Amino acid sequence: MIALETKYQNEHDDERDQHQRDIELLKASEDELRDKIGLLERKLQEAIDREKILHNEVTEWEEKYDALSKELEKVRDELEAVRIDAEKEAQKWKTEIYVAQTEVKNLEATNETLKAQLNTANERVNSLNRTTIEQAAKIRE
Repeated sequence: MIALETKYQNEHDDERDQHQRDIELLKASEDELRDKIGLLERKLQEAIDREKILHNEVTEWEEKYDALSKELEKVRDELEAVRIDAEKEAQKWKTEIYVAQTEVKNLEATNETLKAQLNTANERVNSLNRTTIEQAAKIRE
């Protein structure tokens, strides 16, 4: 019976030692897992911090983009206004050129008419001078 009791006691001690080793292994595994969890939590926090930084940068870039878009739209509007003004000015100059060309044509026609009248008047003067000379010659005779 003592041998049986000793046998059971030895088995119990062996099991207790085995359980103790298992507990130590589990504690070591638990410590490793806690270390890994700590590392992962730090990495997670770093990732969250990085996300915040990137979110702020994205917000800044979106604000810059919006500001540039507004400025570009303003420049486009100004350019459109300048284009419209230039078209109006060009149309004004075209109209003035057309009026000037018409006036030049009218003046050329008037000039031609006056030249014709002058030629007619000169012919009349020459005719009258001839008549006067002829009359003066007749009077002398």
